[in-house]
Amino acid sequence: MDMFVYAGAKKISRAGRAYISYPAGGKTLAERIEFHTGGGGTNVSAGLAKLGIKTAFVGSLGDDYGRHIILDSLARHGVRFAGVTKPGICGYSVILDGKDLDRSIIASRGVNDNLRYLDARATLKANWLCFSSMLGESLKTQKKLATAAAKKGIRIAYNPSLYMIDKGISGIVKMAHLLSLNKEEAEALAGMNGNHEAVIKRIHGMGPKTVCITDGPKPAYCYDGRLYRIQPSRMKVVESTGAGDAFFSGFLAGTIRKYGTEQSLKIGMANSESVIGAIGAKHGLLTMKEALRKASGYRVTLL
Repeated sequence: MDMFVYAGAKKISRAGRAYISYPAGGKTLAERIEFHTGGGGTNVSAGLAKLGIKTAFVGSLGDDYGRHIILDSLARHGVRFAGVTKPGICGYSVILDGKDLDRSIIASRGVNDNLRYLDARATLKANWLCFSSMLGESLKTQKKLATAAAKKGIRIAYNPSLYMIDKGISGIVKMAHLLSLNKEEAEALAGMNGNHEAVIKRIHGMGPKTVCITDGPKPAYCYDGRLYRIQPSRMKVVESTGAGDAFFSGFLAGTIRKYGTEQSLKIGMANSESVIGAIGAKHGLLTMKEALRKASGYRVTLL
């Protein structure tokens, strides 16, 4: 569950870093508060389902009131729930936003990291396994699933967050057919800063078949043995949460539908830009027909 809080935050800088600031003590009145379901797993599954891909979500939900809202959201997006419910709370995030400031997220993972292999091994009947960021027992489960999937010829798509880079994920990265990262995540995984071409080729050398790197309003890159670049549109960003998940689900849906790398890049970009034009990671998700129509406005350069 994501709670978006708009309360007129101020921006301050300390030692080269930017911070969101509120007055200490007393009470700060929020301009508005909104609640939406989130999390990489549900965001990507909703995006895939909207794009016409038969999709199930496998994860661990708490037994608190948030579970009912999440399950209802999955059902409304046409996603089958194939996970488990466990004692405890679901994952929650408080997203702090202010005018002209990038959002900051305070997250509690709840029971997200308690998914066992026995809870998830039925997923090995799928054609694709799409992994989001997990820790603890859930990460161990992902590693086991990746190994089993490779033996069965099931393809793996992976979208790890920055905090996953040092968690021993090289085995999943190596087996991934599609790996999607933002610039900061990619540089951390590659262990180098530099131009996109050097970074993306180093990551591709780690084993994944296709690597995508996004960079906010700057061009996104993809490498599958050839290097592609796509320029985002100039548009007003209403809220950036879920942009990476929307790009990932769009690119993956294009790949599954065999549209090819260039068209899949356009579908991913179209889906991402539609989502950042609304509040919430699932608002603005496109159907495949809508994505293809919008995709015609992008230009992909082969470098």
